[in-house]
Amino acid sequence: MQQTKRKGIPFRLILTVIGITTALSSVIIFGILYVILQPQQVPPSPYVQGNPDGVRELAQPRSLVDFSFPSHTDESVNLSSLQGQPVLLFFGYTHCPDVCLITLSDMKKVHQNLGDNAEDVSFVFISVDGERDTPERLAEYFYHQRVDDWMIGLSGDDTTLQQISVDYGLYYDLVLEESDENNNYPVDHTASVYLINPNGELVTIFAYGTLPEYITAQIITHMN
Repeated sequence: MQQTKRKGIPFRLILTVIGITTALSSVIIFGILYVILQPQQVPPSPYVQGNPDGVRELAQPRSLVDFSFPSHTDESVNLSSLQGQPVLLFFGYTHCPDVCLITLSDMKKVHQNLGDNAEDVSFVFISVDGERDTPERLAEYFYHQRVDDWMIGLSGDDTTLQQISVDYGLYYDLVLEESDENNNYPVDHTASVYLINPNGELVTIFAYGTLPEYITAQIITHMN
């Protein structure tokens, strides 16, 4: 009987199988490494509404450069003169149509939440638009916002603001190219709120949108 000679597996087919196996292995290994090494998504702070940056509590209190600005009462105010009690500070400008008004509203809630303790806290608003926000303008604005009896309004100047900007991570930009016929223009600026302890050191940076209740609780911890 004549025997049929068995043919070997074609070399080209072997190379094809090896190539497909290698490719599949690479895909599987890449998928495993991607899952392992992918940065974990940090959930937003429960104390912040709509802002994933959350609240930054400094590991060590930060010493701050002293400053002096004219206030809405026409008196110069130094940061150092406020030592001895917590300071809640934010930057803005009186022509701001939204962010500053919301932050100011939050400060009102904090002031209300503190009750009698509010008398032992300095609330400070520093304008980054000093040319328009003169002490007189600040006084008028504070009167209409009903904060003139407990909030300190300061008219910032560029030279001093630049000197202290590093301490607060402050950014601001007067968008003069968008000025209208009445010289109204927007100002881009940092919207954080800063808590300074009674020793004059920065201890907490609150992102825009932080709940007033949480800010209140943080202030109280630095009053004890």
